[in-house]
Amino acid sequence: MKVLSYIMGAILIIGGIASLFNPENTFFATGYMMAILLLVYGIIGILNVILKKIRPIFLLSSIPATIIGIIAIIRPGTTIVFDAFMIYLFAAWFIIQGITTIIMSVQLRRQIRGWGFALAIGIISTIVGIYAFIYPAISVIAIGIMIGMFLIETGIDLIVLTVAVSAAEKVIREAEEEISGETIDGETRNDADA
Repeated sequence: MKVLSYIMGAILIIGGIASLFNPENTFFATGYMMAILLLVYGIIGILNVILKKIRPIFLLSSIPATIIGIIAIIRPGTTIVFDAFMIYLFAAWFIIQGITTIIMSVQLRRQIRGWGFALAIGIISTIVGIYAFIYPAISVIAIGIMIGMFLIETGIDLIVLTVAVSAAEKVIREAEEEISGETIDGETRNDADA
């Protein structure tokens, strides 16, 4: 299992590096995957509002995410016009998500300590969305680069996690060995044998 984790981590890192060198193709090649992620994100957001009775403001980002996901799955990049339309839909989603985050962070500023961080993320998301509307071609490259960086980070995380789990397993084995040589009725097992 560890070997498989190392291999998967290496593949993710190599894929991420390849994505950085060809971000346009990365964006268009991963459009289908992004559509599925958006669809799942949107459905979970809608279900959370309905079932968990969380604030309805989350529908502002969940409903567009669901619609974008469905559209992309039905017609995944069949024409250049549709691909451009997807960029604008993603830009609109960034803006709506950013505005939602800004509103929520301001409303919850007394309950949440890190509300300023959430506010900053909301502002950045809104700016990125506006920028994507103005410069859509650069947005494709930026999203491709972000995907590449995400793949590299995920690959490194997987390898580091595998190393950490291996180290933890070693510590647990050593502790079990030490405990097995410990006390029997107040005396160590070695003393009892002597």
